[in-house]
Amino acid sequence: MNLEGSVKFHELGLLKKRLAKTDATENRALVLFELAFLLRKKASAEAFGYAIDCLHLSRRLQFKLGIAKAYRVMGLLYWYKNNYYTSISFHKKALILFQKLGDDHRVAYSLNSLGTCHKVIGKFSEALNYFQQSLRILKAQDNVDIGICLNNIGNIYVELSEYDKALEYYFQSIEISKGHNNYFGIATRYNNIGEAMIK
Repeated sequence: MNLEGSVKFHELGLLKKRLAKTDATENRALVLFELAFLLRKKASAEAFGYAIDCLHLSRRLQFKLGIAKAYRVMGLLYWYKNNYYTSISFHKKALILFQKLGDDHRVAYSLNSLGTCHKVIGKFSEALNYFQQSLRILKAQDNVDIGICLNNIGNIYVELSEYDKALEYYFQSIEISKGHNNYFGIATRYNNIGEAMIK
């Protein structure tokens, strides 16, 4: 097990201990979400179980944030199972609730997730629209993930064969990444630029 895996295994153990000590309250719903989110990339039955339990408990408590988070993590789980249309359905439900809650931070991430899903299924115009909406919110918040969103938009313009626009967004993304010392992000953007220029 590598270092990252060891850290996640330790975190998983701590969350399970917290869950065992937490009554059926909003806090329990949030721990269930955290467990599902931590396990999201495996999209295992265990991860889905935590997400469903979070949703059911949050509905019973009428805990809207918990419901929205459950929808979001369900969207991520279906994404990792390559079930993109179901993923979109859950992300849209999460988006609506986050908007009602006035949670712009999570609205931006839901929009970005929807953009990613639509890109994968080849609906590039819809993907671009979602990414641009996300970018507006992230810029208003001066969010560290502006660079990721700019990169995502650049990727869409590559798919649309609009390479000059793609390069424009990639270079913007690099500048943002430099400001946050995100060297992996910088390397990724330069790689994208190279691929765009080859095309």
